[in-house]
Amino acid sequence: MICLSCTGKTIEENIRYIELYREYLGIVEMRADFLDEAELDGLDDFPHLAGFPVILTYRLPRDGGAGADIDERRRFEILSRGLSGGYAYIDIEDDADTSLSWPLIQGADEAGVKIIRSFHDFNGIPSNLYERMISAAGGGRFIPKAAVMPNNSRELFEIIETARALTDTAAGRESVSGGFILLGMGAAGFPTRVLARALGSLLTFTSAEGTSAAPGHISPKQLADYGYAGISRASRVYGILGNPAMHSQSPRIHNEGYRSGGIDAVYLPFETGEPELFIKNADMLNLGGLSVTIPHKQRVMPLADTTDGPVKAIGACNTLVNSGRQQGWIAYNTDWIGFLQPIAELPLEGRGAIVIGAGGAARAVVYALLERGMKVTVIN
Repeated sequence: MICLSCTGKTIEENIRYIELYREYLGIVEMRADFLDEAELDGLDDFPHLAGFPVILTYRLPRDGGAGADIDERRRFEILSRGLSGGYAYIDIEDDADTSLSWPLIQGADEAGVKIIRSFHDFNGIPSNLYERMISAAGGGRFIPKAAVMPNNSRELFEIIETARALTDTAAGRESVSGGFILLGMGAAGFPTRVLARALGSLLTFTSAEGTSAAPGHISPKQLADYGYAGISRASRVYGILGNPAMHSQSPRIHNEGYRSGGIDAVYLPFETGEPELFIKNADMLNLGGLSVTIPHKQRVMPLADTTDGPVKAIGACNTLVNSGRQQGWIAYNTDWIGFLQPIAELPLEGRGAIVIGAGGAARAVVYALLERGMKVTVIN
């Protein structure tokens, strides 16, 4: 499900957000820590107004919350409204004061409200991520949730490995029989938000455009533009590999193409300083290929099993294709072809050209111009 985290200061503002994205949603989260104090009395009516299953959450600042650092007892008074207000879920941190959390948990059992036991790490990934998820699940009684901040690709794949262990092993499935939520925050963790269904997560969180409940949130519409509803474990994964990569327009272009062509695939931004890890873990992601941008166009060349002729001549690769066992990874350069297409009909042979810059794209341009018989001067 796509979950909208409601971050408005008023109930009315949050209902407007829901109406804006209603067609994309399956569930919403009321982030009560974002509400003005006077609006808390309106929590009882919110599920009815929302028209969706609702998670009630009050996050403290230490866990990424937006409100004041209120007394823990007061926070649980607010959360207890979820027992009688028609809420489907209440989110409680796994390290919450037991004397306060257990009465609420017992009340939730009686009211038929499910408990999400969550933990957050804004600095990295705990070394015992899998074990902590199992512990938070309480033998299947609770829905464990982890939102962690991978600082690199190695930690991104640790999240993916944990999700696989929870879904692919008998012990994992039995321990989280009520389901789980596992997401990475920030640029490095962004792919987990789009691949949540494929990784087995019950839901993925979004925020209204212009707001953010957590690092890495995009709007429900933006997530839908990735083809989220159709992504499964069988979907082929492609992406742009670079650092930075989040600014790229390539996902928008390619995902629209996949949808219009009926192709079961998704194209993601992979912001990383470690391209080697992506090649090494290709099977874990069902990775079919990568566009390559700065600063990796030369670094990825030794990673390919087969190298196209122009790549050798140019000394830069902008496309990696996973052909499977037959040829492995094949390195291509399409920059030079793309550069020539708009000027294909011009009489270029014997004429002069100046290329400003000497990076990976410039290498491709020089190659293209020389292929057309031009005299090239490079200014850098």
